[in-house]
Amino acid sequence: MEREFLNIFYSTRRTVSMMELTNTKQWKDEPIVDYINRWRSLSLDCKDRLLEISAVEMCIQGIHWGLLYIL
Repeated sequence: MEREFLNIFYSTRRTVSMMELTNTKQWKDEPIVDYINRWRSLSLDCKDRLLEISAVEMCIQGIHWGLLYIL
């Protein structure tokens, strides 16, 4: 019973807010693939559900402007 209670009301899993996801940017010299994987990993822990198109747009907004121009 204690285990069930903890599973329901206590989680060690980090939750990510929509604001944190929006503010996630590609680091200087970070490969684009690494940034996308890092962003995706964060998005999986987001407490709010994202539509696929919204997630893609949000991820793209965090890409360096030079790469964004190429895309």
